[in-house]
Amino acid sequence: MYNETHGAVVLILDTNIVSALVRKSLSVLEQYDQAIDHGEVLGISAITYYELQRGAFDPRFVKRKTTLEEFLDNLELVIPDFHTYKVASEIWWDLKQKGTKLEDNDILIAATAMSLGETLISDNSKHFDRIKGLKLENWIERT
Repeated sequence: MYNETHGAVVLILDTNIVSALVRKSLSVLEQYDQAIDHGEVLGISAITYYELQRGAFDPRFVKRKTTLEEFLDNLELVIPDFHTYKVASEIWWDLKQKGTKLEDNDILIAATAMSLGETLISDNSKHFDRIKGLKLENWIERT
């Protein structure tokens, strides 16, 4: 059902981006389709997978669970390895030195992208902009 990948991922999607896909956000769907058309491999961190599955148990979102599963079937699942956790620890330490806090899940998601040398696609630039060296894009357009 879900594939594990070993370095083939080009873009890592954050939880809020997959949620926007499930909600059929036009700007995100267009970016998603463009990436697929260009042959880019899209993936999610195992942490993102956990967050999405946790949310899928909420009775308010039961109707969207099938749509979520369809999108997940087309994404690579990136399992953190020792290097990812080392990068996450470096991020945590750097933020601590700056007096800034960030949730461990966000640190691990960012570390997943950074450990692969890839770009994180997220609507959470307020948090992720604090991470030195993280390549970040946002597919959600604000009007």
